Amino acid sequence: MTATTLQKTLYLRATPQEVWTFLTEPDALADWFHRPDAALQQGNAYEMCSDGGITISGQVIAAQPCTRLQYTFHVPPMGDSISTVTWELEPVPGGTRLCLTHDGLPQGVTHFGLTLALDQGWDGHFAKLRRTLASEVEN
Repeated sequence: MTATTLQKTLYLRATPQEVWTFLTEPDALADWFHRPDAALQQGNAYEMCSDGGITISGQVIAAQPCTRLQYTFHVPPMGDSISTVTWELEPVPGGTRLCLTHDGLPQGVTHFGLTLALDQGWDGHFAKLRRTLASEVEN
């Protein structure tokens, strides 16, 4: 069985350093995603709880400040599968290009609902991230 991959790109009116903070620091992550039990740093395990009470867990594989963050990602509906989330940040005139690759998701009809939920979930979180960063940059 092959894995499913979600890919998304967004442009943010914030510096890579500002975006990095919102990808790695618990208080900033809580503003748009979910609060982890500790900062996301290379080699560290993490756990966070979604608004719906689902536990997300994994381990930070790579953390190259302001450039690239990669961690494993598991939620119980994935069964034994472990996926990987990779964030790539690139400075662009006026802000940052942020690319998400969420790969290793289980494939097949039985897991398609999970894929849809994660796809829609990322879109909702990105809308929150845009609003949060816009208000931070304006202040």
